[in-house]
Amino acid sequence: MSLSVVKMCEKEKESGEDREGPVCSASCRRAAAAAPMDRSWIGDANHISTQYLDGVRAFLDFAFKDRNSDASIYCPCTSCENRITKSRRDILLHCIRYGLDQSYKCATAEDTGPGPSNAEPLNDKEDEHIHHDSKGYRKMLEDVLCHWSNKSIDLLLELLRDALPDDVVLPKNFYEANKITKDLGFTCKTIHACINNCMLFIGEDVHRDACVVYGEKRFTQGKDRSPVKQLRYFPLIPRLQRWFLSSKTASSIRWHAKGRVDDGKMRHLADSPAWKGFDHRYPTFAEDIHNVRLGLATDDGPQGPGDRIDVFLQPLMDELKELWYDGVRTYDARSKEDFQMRATLLWTISDFPGYGMLSGWPTREANACPVCGVKTHSRYLKVGHKYSYCGHRRFLPSGHRMRYHKHAFDGMMDFETKPSRLTSNELHQQFQDVRTEYCKVDLIQKVVAQ
Repeated sequence: MSLSVVKMCEKEKESGEDREGPVCSASCRRAAAAAPMDRSWIGDANHISTQYLDGVRAFLDFAFKDRNSDASIYCPCTSCENRITKSRRDILLHCIRYGLDQSYKCATAEDTGPGPSNAEPLNDKEDEHIHHDSKGYRKMLEDVLCHWSNKSIDLLLELLRDALPDDVVLPKNFYEANKITKDLGFTCKTIHACINNCMLFIGEDVHRDACVVYGEKRFTQGKDRSPVKQLRYFPLIPRLQRWFLSSKTASSIRWHAKGRVDDGKMRHLADSPAWKGFDHRYPTFAEDIHNVRLGLATDDGPQGPGDRIDVFLQPLMDELKELWYDGVRTYDARSKEDFQMRATLLWTISDFPGYGMLSGWPTREANACPVCGVKTHSRYLKVGHKYSYCGHRRFLPSGHRMRYHKHAFDGMMDFETKPSRLTSNELHQQFQDVRTEYCKVDLIQKVVAQ
């Protein structure tokens, strides 16, 4: 650590200043006297090697030897260049992310001087670059540390234990951390999937070696028969049951029935028409205040399964059916009694592409509006290669002045009435010929015929 102090002293010696700062002249002399001779680790390009990390730790141990946990010194990384003070933790992260200034390899213990010199203020660009610690550190871990393998978790925990105060207790390695999460119930099920997202190998298909749709292999070829694709599913029922293992959480779940003020104002989800309408329709479910109402949040990503998300929702649907029809025996820590917990899915929350993925409605084509349906007004733009949606004036009151405007819109007046919502019978007629589940016998025959 004396190397950092020596570097600071060199700047002070040139400036001829003598003042107290984050590192004083006495510390400089003590650090210079104890400076290690082997500084080869400074030039190590691998900033997570054992040699480099041991060197940085020794570097920091001496600098903060006689200082409290809140002390700070000038950061010797290649980005800060001793111009800004940082805590021990931040210096450790910077040395890993940016590396140590290479000029420290040539520093000597005789290059001592008074206190640190005035550092030049950083410009906005430098300050922005330096203060993205969390983003840079995360990228380093993802790109360098084996893509979050078990080894990378061990290294991360080791670094955090060095950076955090001694009274912060962390597991030593991935094995110990995994034991803690298992005891808490934070486990997932690994389910094999078809590489084309056609099916999951669960239930009656658990022993199949190939997809029943197109015959794709379940495992890779060779000695290591690893699955070509996996779904990691976090079971819902154990998570709901854990809510009731804490008396405080169990009381919060019952609050909508015991503590809520029902005066007709919207303060809670229980005040919504959806909640009240559901309770009116299913009074038996509403009678037990332990029962849970759930919301499903989804969004559409570039690597997502798209409209085949229903394949990956099968384990969730199985649990939701069990929670709705039978329920599961659950212990309530507040009442110290068992009860039969039931649950229902009451809401879905999605962005527009996620809505299309979850519902199956084509939200990117001519009839993208889920309200207007086939009566959506759209026009394909040949130059822009996308759809433009118009016809909004039909939602205006009849006789509205904007309905007569031509030049402000598409050159035509619009007197069309707004579309009506589909009734349940009309919706059922549209979907009565749509296959909503995979018929494995038909699919197998189709593959054989091909």
